[in-house]
Amino acid sequence: MFTGVPEVDLSNPEAKTLIVKACKQFSSFKLVHHVIPLELTTNLEDETLKIFMQQQSQKTLVVMEQENWD
Repeated sequence: MFTGVPEVDLSNPEAKTLIVKACKQFSSFKLVHHVIPLELTTNLEDETLKIFMQQQSQKTLVVMEQENWD
Protein backbone atom coordinates (compact mmCIF):
# COMPACT_ATOMS: atom_id res chain seq x y z
CA MET A 1 0.00 0.00 0.00
CA PHE A 2 1.22 3.51 -0.85
CA THR A 3 1.80 5.35 2.43
CA GLY A 4 2.62 8.81 1.09
CA VAL A 5 -1.01 9.97 0.97
CA PRO A 6 -2.02 11.54 4.28
CA GLU A 7 -4.77 9.95 6.34
CA VAL A 8 -7.59 12.14 7.64
CA ASP A 9 -9.58 10.83 10.59
CA LEU A 10 -13.19 12.00 10.29
CA SER A 11 -13.63 11.68 14.05
CA ASN A 12 -10.97 14.39 14.51
CA PRO A 13 -12.52 17.82 15.11
CA GLU A 14 -9.82 19.28 12.84
CA ALA A 15 -10.73 16.96 9.93
CA LYS A 16 -11.97 19.81 7.75
CA THR A 17 -8.68 21.68 8.10
CA LEU A 18 -6.66 18.50 7.54
CA ILE A 19 -8.58 17.74 4.33
CA VAL A 20 -7.85 21.20 2.94
CA LYS A 21 -4.17 20.87 3.87
CA ALA A 22 -3.93 17.40 2.27
CA CYS A 23 -5.57 18.63 -0.93
CA LYS A 24 -3.20 21.57 -1.18
CA GLN A 25 -0.09 19.49 -0.52
CA PHE A 26 -0.93 16.15 -2.17
CA SER A 27 -4.17 16.66 -4.14
CA SER A 28 -5.46 13.58 -2.35
CA PHE A 29 -6.04 12.06 1.07
CA LYS A 30 -7.27 8.86 2.67
CA LEU A 31 -10.25 8.98 5.02
CA VAL A 32 -10.35 6.81 8.12
CA HIS A 33 -13.15 6.29 10.67
CA HIS A 34 -15.97 6.75 8.17
CA VAL A 35 -18.93 4.65 7.00
CA ILE A 36 -17.95 4.34 3.33
CA PRO A 37 -17.91 0.67 2.22
CA LEU A 38 -14.46 -0.95 2.07
CA GLU A 39 -14.90 -2.01 -1.56
CA LEU A 40 -15.48 1.59 -2.64
CA THR A 41 -12.51 2.94 -0.69
CA THR A 42 -10.27 0.17 -2.03
CA ASN A 43 -11.28 1.01 -5.62
CA LEU A 44 -10.67 4.70 -4.99
CA GLU A 45 -7.24 3.98 -3.52
CA ASP A 46 -6.34 1.82 -6.53
CA GLU A 47 -7.33 4.60 -8.93
CA THR A 48 -5.40 7.17 -6.89
CA LEU A 49 -2.29 5.00 -7.06
CA LYS A 50 -2.62 4.82 -10.83
CA ILE A 51 -2.56 8.61 -10.96
CA PHE A 52 0.43 8.92 -8.64
CA MET A 53 2.38 6.30 -10.61
CA GLN A 54 2.03 8.15 -13.93
CA GLN A 55 4.97 10.06 -15.30
CA GLN A 56 5.01 13.75 -14.43
CA SER A 57 4.54 14.74 -18.06
CA GLN A 58 1.20 12.88 -18.17
CA LYS A 59 0.03 14.42 -14.88
CA THR A 60 0.97 17.88 -16.18
CA LEU A 61 -1.05 17.27 -19.33
CA VAL A 62 -4.13 16.41 -17.27
CA VAL A 63 -3.76 19.60 -15.22
CA MET A 64 -3.44 21.66 -18.38
CA GLU A 65 -6.60 20.05 -19.79
CA GLN A 66 -8.50 20.78 -16.55
CA GLU A 67 -7.52 24.45 -16.73
CA ASN A 68 -9.40 24.63 -20.04
CA TRP A 69 -12.65 23.26 -18.53
CA ASP A 70 -13.86 26.72 -17.49
